Amino acid sequence: MEANNRQPSSSSSYDFIIVGAGACGTVVAAKLARAFPDLSILLLEAGGDNRTSEMIDAMKKQNPMQLWADPNITFNDCNAARSTSQSARAYPVGRIVGGGSAINGMGAIRGHPDDFLEWEETFMVKGWGWETMLKAFKDLESDPMAAERPDIHGADGPIPIYRSKCETWGPVAATMKKGRMETLGFGWSEDLNDPESTGVSPFPMNMKQLEDGSLCRVSTNDGFLDPVRNERFPNLTVQSSAVVDKVLFDAALSKAIGVSVRRRREERIDAEVLYFCTQEIVLTAGAVYSPAILQRSGVGPKALLDALGIGVVRN
Repeated sequence: MEANNRQPSSSSSYDFIIVGAGACGTVVAAKLARAFPDLSILLLEAGGDNRTSEMIDAMKKQNPMQLWADPNITFNDCNAARSTSQSARAYPVGRIVGGGSAINGMGAIRGHPDDFLEWEETFMVKGWGWETMLKAFKDLESDPMAAERPDIHGADGPIPIYRSKCETWGPVAATMKKGRMETLGFGWSEDLNDPESTGVSPFPMNMKQLEDGSLCRVSTNDGFLDPVRNERFPNLTVQSSAVVDKVLFDAALSKAIGVSVRRRREERIDAEVLYFCTQEIVLTAGAVYSPAILQRSGVGPKALLDALGIGVVRN
């Protein structure tokens, strides 16, 4: 509620506000825009905009290292370690419309059915079992292997699946294939995403092959959001360079009513802008930034918030 006492530079209202135009937010925004053409949708992204027709060459390529080194595309201010025996190192997070799907290594690899079963049974999260997830995977992908295996693959989804032919593999991959098959005795499996797959397989990627034979990344921005923007849905507004500081709450109603945003221009943060919401706020800022936004908003462990001088909205 503190944000309401400040003097923002401007404010406006939308039916839905989506915070973070990453791998999830782009999909949510696109689907909401199509499903509810009479409702206004605001998609906020802390990084820059990203249109498929203007994709830079580095983003098209399979190797993401150049993207991770670019502070205009990737947040590198978070350090993380996989275990206590490791030293922390930069954890790259997408800083652009498309988020992680625009800067990742494009491994279009599914989890094992047993893992989804464990999630559903152990953690009691309905809808995360294999049968439900398989349908989601099939709806998501456009996989050439669907012709042979329509039971496990989709052919008409927005994200194409590409597997390079063995003869195009580089020396490291070719040597690993030979060593594992000939020396260790592993078999060959054409489809790593077959639930029964075991052995050596080509690496499935979310890429498409262009007419000139080159390959190009297809992020969730390219597959979901940009087509909606190209169709000019008037109910969808995409606001880039918009850093969400916190979620605004109405204590009397015990509900979220908006977000406080600081527009980023070059390396300067401009005055605060408030966006209010009539329906729902969706936090899709990722595993790193969604919790941080909530904590700045007063939602989190009381001891931590007290130590930071943040008023507690919900412990």
